[in-house]
This record gives sequence, C-alpha cells and structure tokens, in this order.
Amino acid sequence: MKNNEISVSEATREILKKKPFLKELMDMGAVNYRGLARNLKEEVKEATGKEKINLDSIVMAIRRYEQDVDYPEEMMETIEKVLNESELFMIGDVVYYTLPREKKYHDLAMDVYEEVDKKSGERVYLLQSDSEIGLVVSKTNSKLIEEKIDIKNVKNINKSLAIVGMDSPEEILEANGILSYLTQKIIMKGIGVIEMFSTYTETIFLVEEKDDTELYNTLRDLIKS
Repeated sequence: MKNNEISVSEATREILKKKPFLKELMDMGAVNYRGLARNLKEEVKEATGKEKINLDSIVMAIRRYEQDVDYPEEMMETIEKVLNESELFMIGDVVYYTLPREKKYHDLAMDVYEEVDKKSGERVYLLQSDSEIGLVVSKTNSKLIEEKIDIKNVKNINKSLAIVGMDSPEEILEANGILSYLTQKIIMKGIGVIEMFSTYTETIFLVEEKDDTELYNTLRDLIKS
C-alpha cells in the first residue's frame, strides 16, 4: 500500500475517511489535534512510504479535513463554472455604521443613499435586521451621515474597512452551496469577515483593510482555478 506519490495531506484524509466517528468528535470539539496526529503518524508513514513525517503537517491536514466539506460532483461543476465567469472588485476606505432600527434612521439612510448616488454614483449598502440598520459607505461620504445624526446615537462605527466584491453571472442562483464553499475557503485562510451579504448577482465581503489583499487573492485563485 506504499505510494511515494501520495502526500501527507492526502494520506491523512484517506485514513480519517475510514474513521467517520472522528469527524463527529471533531464537530463536538472533543479532539486533541496533536494527540490524534501522533496516533495517526505510523499509518501516514506507511501510506506515503516516507520514513520521516513532520507532525505539524499531519495536524494541518486534520484541521483541513475538519473544515472541508465534500460537495457532489454536479454541484462543484456549477460552482466552478460560476466562479470562472465572475469578476472581482475591491474598495478601500469604507465605514460601517450601525444605527437603531427606527423610522428616522431609516429615512436618514435613504437620504444618504440618494445624495451619494446623485453626487458621485458611489456604492452605498443598506442592511437591516429586526433591531438594527447597517449603512456601509466610503469614508469620503461618511460626513453625510455624521452631519445628520448625533454621533452618540450611533450604536457602532467600524472604520478602516474594505469591500471585496464578486460580480457573477445569473447562473449563481443555481449554484447551490457556493456561499458556504467560499466562506469555507476564506476561513481556512484565517481571514476574518466582518459582514457578508449578497444581492441578485453580487456577493460582498466586508473586512478590515489589513485583510483585503489576502481575501482578494484567495477569491482570485478560486476564480482562476
């Protein structure tokens, strides 16, 4: 069963697939990764045909296996087709305001939207939950909000943010699982997403500016592949 061409990651994955009870324990948070890696080390060595195996590489493979999701082949074909036809964009200097969900703040948000659209045509995103209104604008337009509202009434302000967006063909509506697939890949890179939302064919990720390039490159690699 030795195969010098199989990687540590592949070998670890195949071994774990034969032990499905471990995935359940991982989901429960009941697995010590290094302890499990030590336990699997001899099996990985036998599967790869390698005498020396770095324990950290097995730990990494276990973590990836835990985070990975197996998608049906037909679903993956649709996801890959949509990604290949998508285009990315990035916007820096973004501010995210969170306001109480009250009519006066909703009216304010609509006024800001209309004013920004008329003035510059820049993007403005309005989010809404049961108790809050979120308003995402460029830093240059943030004064339009702060001129109209007592800053003490703002529940939260996130500054120095960036938007990484993806414009996709209409087929994205048929690509079941694409959002979970993207978020899975982003999480595996250790990128923290502050907010994610989508419209008809546009998917938006709101992140800190320090993460925007890494997120852009991660999505670009998925599109290219």
